[in-house]
Amino acid sequence: MKRVRVPSYRLHKPTGQAVVTLSGKDHYLGKYDTPESRQRYAKLLTEWESSNRSTAFAEPLNVLTMAQVTLSYLDHAKAYYGEDSSEYVNLRLAVKPISALYTNHPAKLFGPAEFKACRQWWLQDPDRTRQYVNKQAKRLLRVIKWAVSEGLMLADSHAGCKCVEPLKRGKCTAPEAPKVTTVDDAKVDRVLAERELTQLSPIVADMVRFQRVTGARPGEVCNLKPAMIHRSGEIWRIELTEHKTAYRDNSRIIFAGPKAQAILAKYLLRDADAYCFSPAESMEWLRRKRNEKRATPPSCGNRRGKVLAKKPKRQPGQFYTTQSYSHAIRQVCSKIFPEPEGLEGRDLMLWRKANWFAPNQLRHNRATEIRAELGLEAASAALGHSSQQITLTYAEKNEALARQSAKLSG
Repeated sequence: MKRVRVPSYRLHKPTGQAVVTLSGKDHYLGKYDTPESRQRYAKLLTEWESSNRSTAFAEPLNVLTMAQVTLSYLDHAKAYYGEDSSEYVNLRLAVKPISALYTNHPAKLFGPAEFKACRQWWLQDPDRTRQYVNKQAKRLLRVIKWAVSEGLMLADSHAGCKCVEPLKRGKCTAPEAPKVTTVDDAKVDRVLAERELTQLSPIVADMVRFQRVTGARPGEVCNLKPAMIHRSGEIWRIELTEHKTAYRDNSRIIFAGPKAQAILAKYLLRDADAYCFSPAESMEWLRRKRNEKRATPPSCGNRRGKVLAKKPKRQPGQFYTTQSYSHAIRQVCSKIFPEPEGLEGRDLMLWRKANWFAPNQLRHNRATEIRAELGLEAASAALGHSSQQITLTYAEKNEALARQSAKLSG
C-alpha cells in the first residue's frame, strides 16, 4: 500500500512561527516549538484528515464557492464508493447543474431557490423522466447535507432545500419512466445463440446465463470472486462481500444449483481474490477472433502486437461495472434488433425499452418464475430482499392464475 505523507510541522523563518501546509494553504500555528503551537498543529491535522483532506478545508464560508464544495464532495465520493462504481458516476451527473449555473456562487447563499433552479436545469431536456430528475435532486441534496456536516455550508441550506417537494406524478411536465418488466425468454435465447455473429464474448454470455438462473443483481454478478464461493455440498453457497445493502451490515447469500455451478466451474481456476468475469479476458477473446478472421497474410500489414500505444487512454479493467455489463448487452441487441429509421428522443428510448433488454430484467424474470412456482416468500429469499413488499416490484403477478380464477368465478 502506498504510504501517505503527513504534512510536517515546520519553522517559518521570517516570522519565527510554526507553520503547516494543508491542501495547498499555509496555516500559522503561533510561536515555533511551543506546546500551544504543537497542540494547534495536532488539532488542524486531525480536522484535515477527518475532512478526507478536502481541498476546501478551512476555507472561510464568505469566500467558499459551490464549485469548491462539489469538487470536495466528488473527492470524498470517489474514495467512499470507488471510481468505477455506478453511484460515483451518478453523483458526477448530479452536480452538473452546479457546474452549469452556480460555479462561482457563494456556498453560504445556496438555498431552495437555487436548488429548484438546478432541478429545472434537468427538466429542460424533455426526455428526462420525473423519476430520473427526482433521483438526481435527491443526490444533490445529499451533497449539500455532506457539505453542512463538513462545515462547508450553512445548516439552513440543507434545511431549506429539504423542504422542496419532489416532483409529483401528473403535476409536472416530465414524462414517466417506463416500468422495468420481464424480458421475453426467446429474445435472450436469440442473443445467446447469435453470440459469435455479434461478437458477444463468452464471458458476458456466461454472466447473462448465471444471472438468468440465480436472479442475482447485475452488480453482484460483476463483483463475483472464487473466494466467495463455498463448494461443499450439493448446492454451492456464495457469500457476497460487495453488494447493494452491504453498508447496512446485511448479508447476501446466493445459492447456486447445478446449472449455475456448470457456468461458474471454468472461472474458479484462478486466484481466489481475482474477479470471475474479466473485461481483459473478453478483450483478449475479441482480439483473437479478429486475428483469426484477418485476410491479410501474417507477413504483411499490421499484425497483432506490432502497433501498441505507449499509454493507451483506456484499458480493460479487472472487473465489469454495471454500466459496462449493460453496455455490452445493449451493443449486441442493437445488432440483432436494429433501430428503425426516423425515431428520435423519447420515441427512440421507448422503442429500445420494448425491443432490447437490460441485465436487471433478467432478475425480474427469475423473480417471477420463482414466485409462480414456489410463492412470494421463496422469491423474496432468492432475491435477498428484507421485505416481501420489495419483491412485489420485481416478481410480476402470474396472469395465468388470475385468468383461471376469472374463468371459475365468472
